[in-house]
Amino acid sequence: GLIETTMGALNEASTVLRSIRETLTRLSSDTISTSDRETYTQDFERLVNRMNRALGDASYNGRSLLGSQDVNQNNTSTAGNTDVVRH
Repeated sequence: GLIETTMGALNEASTVLRSIRETLTRLSSDTISTSDRETYTQDFERLVNRMNRALGDASYNGRSLLGSQDVNQNNTSTAGNTDVVRH
């Protein structure tokens, strides 16, 4: 139901936020190589996209739960923009 769907999205967001924190910690190191920095940057971008999907795709009965847009059965926007930054 509604609560389970919301909790699932929030749990996914929590997992992704932990991964983002770890990635940013690695990126903040002055000792990593340029290649590693590029890899961590790509990881960060992938994680942000994953977060956007987790929050943006959470819907129940055609209503977005964690964004500001309504969705139809095909999960496409029917009004407005989401509060989540999309890349």
